[in-house]
Amino acid sequence: MKYLGTDNWLFSCLPRGKQLLVKDYHYFFLVGQLYESVRDYEIQLIGAGEFTKPSFKKKEDNMKLVLVRHVETFGNVERRLNGHTESEYTDKGEKMKEILVKHLVELDQKVQFDNIIASPISRAYKIAQSVGNELAKDVTVDERLREFNFGIFEGKTRDESIRDHQTEWDAWMEDYLDYQVPKGQSQREYQRLCRNFLDELDGGKTYLIVAHGGTIHSLVTNLLELPIESKWHFDIKLGSITTLNVFDGFGQLSHMVTPPYDELIEEVKNVSDNL
Repeated sequence: MKYLGTDNWLFSCLPRGKQLLVKDYHYFFLVGQLYESVRDYEIQLIGAGEFTKPSFKKKEDNMKLVLVRHVETFGNVERRLNGHTESEYTDKGEKMKEILVKHLVELDQKVQFDNIIASPISRAYKIAQSVGNELAKDVTVDERLREFNFGIFEGKTRDESIRDHQTEWDAWMEDYLDYQVPKGQSQREYQRLCRNFLDELDGGKTYLIVAHGGTIHSLVTNLLELPIESKWHFDIKLGSITTLNVFDGFGQLSHMVTPPYDELIEEVKNVSDNL
């Protein structure tokens, strides 16, 4: 029997048909990463109390999700609550889009997107469409990938929302998760909507999903089985790329990357100036 581990955790690799024993749930995601190289082993969680044991499948049955947030719009710059509301790219956003599309096309050479799925809102869809055109791949639109519906606050800044709907704003802040914004939705309802989307994805595929900050927050917390309010621990920047691996429903955050847009835009400008 071979043991591997650190001072805080320990597990043993046993022959096929036996079990891979893990001492601590908090380190279970590390086993998930290791599982790619020892996928012929079964895995059992021990000492985890209330937690349910995930049942990993072989690697070919797992999923990879590449989650992309749209680039800068006028609504972002003006700090407006644009959920379902359309907002055009700023000049910087247009340049960010070009860089992001190029980056995603190059990424496809490494991970090979089986499906491209996008929010129908144009600030996200245009990015997916451009990538699809470059790769000659179809783009599927899914309404559930829309940003959170801010209802009566749509298109307004925080100050404008308070000015026009003080009572409703206070009620929302008092019960952020369960209060349904008039003509909009509640955070808990939105979380369930994103969960339904995830449940319908097919295993064994790599998905490129282009959407919004709120959407990605919800997809990440759903996959990592975290409380909704923990989403604020994840800084989903404009034009960022968040990658997760999913092992039989068990989500593992792989990495979060934001291309250095300011530097790259400046480089392009310098090249143009020197032509």
